[in-house]
Amino acid sequence: MALGLVALALLAYLLLFGPQLARFDLRGDLLYADMLKAWPLPGWRVVLGGMLAPALVLSAIAWVLLFTAALGIAPPPGKAVWLTPQLRVAIVAAVTVVLPVLCGLQLLVPNGATLLFPAWAPATNRASAGGMDVLGQRMIFFLGQLICLLLALLPAGLAGGLTIFLTQWVIGAPAAVLLAALPVLAILATELWLGLHWVGLRFEALDISAELRP
Repeated sequence: MALGLVALALLAYLLLFGPQLARFDLRGDLLYADMLKAWPLPGWRVVLGGMLAPALVLSAIAWVLLFTAALGIAPPPGKAVWLTPQLRVAIVAAVTVVLPVLCGLQLLVPNGATLLFPAWAPATNRASAGGMDVLGQRMIFFLGQLICLLLALLPAGLAGGLTIFLTQWVIGAPAAVLLAALPVLAILATELWLGLHWVGLRFEALDISAELRP
């Protein structure tokens, strides 16, 4: 039980702060944006290619923590009888499917913010950077990322909750949870797709000589 609770806490920490730590994406490559812009690829593909590695790393770690929490956390005998093993398996399966898209959305926000404020990127990407100005920049980025995440999760959460409410009386709670993962995944994937295209257009319009002027 203790190991499961620790894994659950680490999973929450990973989802909140993981994208700020996994900076080996466009944030680290912005100084080489002149070479990236020379590639015969649309902007959204360049952004997607930069995000794939940290998204895969964060998703793999999140899956390990999720499975550890699922194996370790169990309701005490006689309590929370509604949380049946079937329902627990359905919840874990639904979250497993949604996690990669959620990690992608989390990474899309700081990458988009880097393109909106490219002059901040060199300072915030240096490992040795410090000072109140850098701390303030990172706090602003994190607050903006949290707000964007909540806005992105709101329609998906409403669709998933409505699906569970309407179908659990007919097909049962475990099947309703699995069915609710479909609209949640569709909404989050659509938001990620639209966000990738918007960030890609911003990357194509980026003027390196003007934005990253010393």
